[in-house]
Amino acid sequence: MRKTLQKIFVPVILAGIFFSCQEQKLEKMKIITGETDLPTETGKNVEFIFSDSAYVKFKLNAAETERYVTEAEAYVVFPKGMMLKSYDKSGVEESSLTSNYAIKHEGKNGKSVFEAKDKVVIINAKGEKLETEHITWDEGSDKVKSDAFVKITTGDEIIMGDGMEADRDFSRYKILNITGTIQLNEEDK
Repeated sequence: MRKTLQKIFVPVILAGIFFSCQEQKLEKMKIITGETDLPTETGKNVEFIFSDSAYVKFKLNAAETERYVTEAEAYVVFPKGMMLKSYDKSGVEESSLTSNYAIKHEGKNGKSVFEAKDKVVIINAKGEKLETEHITWDEGSDKVKSDAFVKITTGDEIIMGDGMEADRDFSRYKILNITGTIQLNEEDK
């Protein structure tokens, strides 16, 4: 009877010590680094390819990624920025988006919300360029929005304003509050 109890309790006690030590190591690591939420995954020089029905829709390149998963949400941070290119079904590039920082909030319904900040630039297939400091792209509605100052440069004018809504590929857009328009002459073009 005594040997049976030893066979049961010794492994249980050793397992308890092992797991409590692991938990203590994790807590010590959090204290040492000052981090309370550590990423569950990290990556360097990463390329994500998003496809639908065997067609590449997007390619996202980033120097660094950090993925966090909490009880409340899951999200990916691109602390050194990213470049996102969108493609039509023929594989032709429709638009590109670059920023110095971005975060992708992974939605529970499979649709994510991207948020890009700090020197955001979008260029569409016509060569029109949007410059701003903050945009969001909701995959569910497929709309790009900004509440910040925006500057759009087309072939013959520069339009400035506060706030903007656009299609995902930036082919159609609307500035919510136009604050100025500059006509470009031949030398400026």
